Amino acid sequence: MKNFTIPKLLLFFLLTTNFLTAQSYINAVCKLNNGQSLNGLIKNNFETDDEFIFFKESDQEKKINIKDIENLLIDDKERYISKIVNFHPNRLLTLNQINDSKITDLKLRESKHVLLKTLVEGDINLYQTNIDDRFLYFYSKSNESNLEYLEYYNYKFKDNEIKLNVQFRIALLKNVNCNNNITNSYRYIDYDEKDLIKVVNEHNICVNGTSTVLNNISDNKNKFRLSAFGGIKLISGNIEYGGFISNNSFKDDYISPNFGAEFSYIVNRNRRAEIFTRVDYSTIKFFQSDITNTFMGVTSFEENIEFESSVIGFLIGYKYNFNSLSDINKSNFGVDFGLNSSIPINTRFVYRNRLVGGTEIGEADFSYRVRGVVFGFSIGTSYTYLKRYTLEARYTFNTNYSDNPALSAEFSNLNIGFKYLILD
Repeated sequence: MKNFTIPKLLLFFLLTTNFLTAQSYINAVCKLNNGQSLNGLIKNNFETDDEFIFFKESDQEKKINIKDIENLLIDDKERYISKIVNFHPNRLLTLNQINDSKITDLKLRESKHVLLKTLVEGDINLYQTNIDDRFLYFYSKSNESNLEYLEYYNYKFKDNEIKLNVQFRIALLKNVNCNNNITNSYRYIDYDEKDLIKVVNEHNICVNGTSTVLNNISDNKNKFRLSAFGGIKLISGNIEYGGFISNNSFKDDYISPNFGAEFSYIVNRNRRAEIFTRVDYSTIKFFQSDITNTFMGVTSFEENIEFESSVIGFLIGYKYNFNSLSDINKSNFGVDFGLNSSIPINTRFVYRNRLVGGTEIGEADFSYRVRGVVFGFSIGTSYTYLKRYTLEARYTFNTNYSDNPALSAEFSNLNIGFKYLILD
């Protein structure tokens, strides 16, 4: 392990996982507007607002404009239609952008050709699309092709106050209300998948006794996740102290097994960001020796230093996933950063020297100089397949385990491992 460099290994892992993500395909059937039906594989990194999809049939990859698509069935589960949608541009703007703009024209509309994911089918069909990481919802009557826009966005009022347009609730009250519920029951509907599916599904069942929900909300909306992981840590150590005869630093590398558990909480609506905490166990075993010539080379000393410890690690971090965690059909690529705290236990930190050819050994025990808690910083990357299986790499920067300003015992590591999602 003397020749490995952690930054190079991390870069290699980043490039490899990015390549794997880009090359994953899943089963799909694509019907085109000209009546042709394609049965094959679709590249899994598409977004609903992409202009093209990449479809592979008989090992031949085709670049298909979504304007040429009538509908799309992915993995026999997800259904999409291709349509032009009209929406208010404020839905894609931040509050600061709206605040810096002129008074909002509520009749303003933008058009875009997108793929619409079908959420519910029945008397009323409910659709969802994602444009610039913002979800938009539309609906239609089962016997009509026209889409109705469910309006929800912030806007600037005449007194420069920022208000929220919730016209989607009025539209649902008027058109998706078979039970004739009172107005108050619609005041608390959120503009999200769970609430909108519930309203449309209840309406459809009321109308004709049937409704098909194509998304599993119980799976999609749980925000808590529990994982177990295991792997290895490639540990690089550097110890130096002015009291050594050589006055040089000692360096050593070590591979430690590593295992633990991770708990995360999904924090945003598009289910791409997580706050996570993990606890893990690893060991440090550092041993180095050196022969040092004294002044004028008259005598030589043999020096060696040992640092051994079991380490309980804690990490609190933030992770961003490039695809939604709700979408089990897409592989996922993520990046994260976090603050580490390590607790060394059963630590042995000893320096020895002896005159070459001599028998007397000088020894200094620095175990009492090891910190009780060591803090550090880490960055990581991950590749997830089929939602539950994740390969990951995390680099923890140099942290000093010594509390003596004159004695430095710095360790960094690259953690490469496998994670399995137990609870979602």
